[in-house]
Amino acid sequence: MKKGLYCITVAMAYYFVIGESSASEPERPLFEINFSTKVLNRYVGDTGVVAYNRPVSQSDLTITHNPTGIYLDIWQSISLNNAGRSTNFGNEIEYYVGWAGEITGIGVDTGVAYFDLITLFNMPEGDIIQPYIELNKKFAVAEGHTLTPYARAEYGIPAKGNAKEFKGLYVHTGLKHGWRMSKDVSVIQKAVIIFDDGAYGADRAWVGAYEMSPSYRITEWLSFDLSGKVIGPFSNVADGRKTQFIGGAGFSVNF
Repeated sequence: MKKGLYCITVAMAYYFVIGESSASEPERPLFEINFSTKVLNRYVGDTGVVAYNRPVSQSDLTITHNPTGIYLDIWQSISLNNAGRSTNFGNEIEYYVGWAGEITGIGVDTGVAYFDLITLFNMPEGDIIQPYIELNKKFAVAEGHTLTPYARAEYGIPAKGNAKEFKGLYVHTGLKHGWRMSKDVSVIQKAVIIFDDGAYGADRAWVGAYEMSPSYRITEWLSFDLSGKVIGPFSNVADGRKTQFIGGAGFSVNF
């Protein structure tokens, strides 16, 4: 069922790209499709909480309507040890509907996410709704180098009920560095400090993270990707969070 979801969505998007892009400028299709898949040694959330301490496969499909900036994003994590619907938090699906563009020269990315947690497809029991907004500004600082400072806020809301442990605010303040090393090799680095207001039952904490993601373009549309990330709390916590190292490898496709 999970693979079917991706196949149907990609097929629909491909139809629109081929069937309607002629009405747009040839170099910019009406719809843009980005798909990536990667195997990681563990699943660790943005605030350093270990969701699943075993290998997972994580995939991301984004379809963007170029004229408006409206996008649909489907993200999925699958436990490589036990891919059952309700076994663990290694199995998860997230749905995003949002808009990305510019307002007076400032980049904006805003929308709402729905997190389908265990048991999968048992909506809305145990699930999360999370509105988000990000502000950013990209600067070209040297040939092949860009810097993008950004700030992002997310607020989790229970999809059903009013359980306090499913509520919480995240605030991210970070810097992204894009480095085009050659025609086919690029590296993205990201350093971020996150304030966790005790979301999802964790302690209130300050968390720091650094991530490096090299990418090698095999063809115009296919790339081989690596990633390495270190994340951990700055403040004292009693919820078991500690410094974690996450590594991964996979492929990405862009149309």
